[in-house]
Amino acid sequence: MSHADQALLETERLILRRMSMKDLDKMARLNSDPDVMRHIGDGTVWTRAQSEARIRRILKVYEIFPGLGLWIGEEKVSRKFIGAYALIYIPRTTEVEVGYRLQKSAWGRGFATEGARALVR
Repeated sequence: MSHADQALLETERLILRRMSMKDLDKMARLNSDPDVMRHIGDGTVWTRAQSEARIRRILKVYEIFPGLGLWIGEEKVSRKFIGAYALIYIPRTTEVEVGYRLQKSAWGRGFATEGARALVR
């Protein structure tokens, strides 16, 4: 298992791991879904190029701010991709934002709370 594929955290039902460029297809699909992106930023969907740029930026964040960034969420048993969780430093503040964006198939199952709580801990 490569460094990027190693689990950062495990919960009862989730594995959270570092994002890598291998996740581009999954993240591009997630970021192009208007329902998923409705409450992310200004609510607009992202192009594949925007998703790729974001992953490249997150790879740098891992080095600058250890423990912060975007984390791929997978169901523990199946290792099925369910979305991404964020623990991001807000520039020019002392605050860290916690967030998530999940595939619709994961909505309403408690994964958002479970993953976000694990990152905060």
